[in-house]
Order: sequence, then structure tokens, then C-alpha cells
Amino acid sequence: MSSSDLSPIEIEGAIVERLKLRLIGTDAEPLPQKLVKFVYDTRQYGAVEEESQLVPSVAVIYNGYRAAEQVGQGAVQAVELDYLVVVVTRSSTQTLRASGAKASASEIFDATVKALTGWKPGPGVRRLMLGDAPGAGYSDAGFTYLPIAFTTRITYTPQP
Repeated sequence: MSSSDLSPIEIEGAIVERLKLRLIGTDAEPLPQKLVKFVYDTRQYGAVEEESQLVPSVAVIYNGYRAAEQVGQGAVQAVELDYLVVVVTRSSTQTLRASGAKASASEIFDATVKALTGWKPGPGVRRLMLGDAPGAGYSDAGFTYLPIAFTTRITYTPQP
């Protein structure tokens, strides 16, 4: 059982909801300008084909874990969790390495970093910190993929 109230997948869901609030807004609190059309979770993003994805968008992807410190021969185990938020944009007038798509991605990148860095997804979960991310990707269809990596930590305490 986790001493955190949230599992890694529930943390992903909390990140998705935070980004919806900060990048799209709500009916009750609309943003003056929506930065993205959609915020995907891992499952949704895996099911959409490149040409069908809504853009601009972001995709939140649980990217695995690393074992961290343990206490009392495993009585308490810390786990570092990794998440990627991939900013997806497309230029309708350019193709590979499209400048319009890059400009849009930059604005969404900045807003995403501000929305998540230092934010605490829930009880027992450490605040999100920037991590090392892979480089940007570009498709022949004019899509730009700009990954942003975040890490957090939870602890597990075995049940007797």
C-alpha cells in the first residue's frame, strides 16, 4: 500500500486536470485565450493516430519509475516517478520543422512549465520538478513534438 493517497496513474490524472484548468480553462472560469484544444492522458494519446490528433494539444504520459531510498530493509520504499508532457503543434503552411508550429509550441511549453513546476499533485506526493527530457521531434506531416519531463516521489509502506 502506498503512503501516498494517489497511485502513479492517479497522479497522471491529476496532472491532466491541472493542465486542463491552466491551458484550456473551465466553463465557470474561462481563459481569455485557450492555449490547447485538448489534454490527452496516456491511454487516449495511444489510441489516436497522428493525422487525427487535435492540435495544439498536450499529452501527459506516465514514463516509468526508479527505486529510491529505502528504510528498515524495505519497510518504507521511496519511488521516483517520471512523467512526460508532450506539447503537440502543427503548421498548416509549412512541413518539416515548421516555424509556425515551433512558435505555438514555445508558448504552450512556457505555460506548462509554470503550471506544473513546484505543484503538488496530492497528499503524500512530492512537488513536481523538471527532469531531463528527450529532444524535440518533427514529423513530415508538419507536427512538432516538444517533450517536457517532470519527476515526483511517493513512498510505499507494506501492510502487515
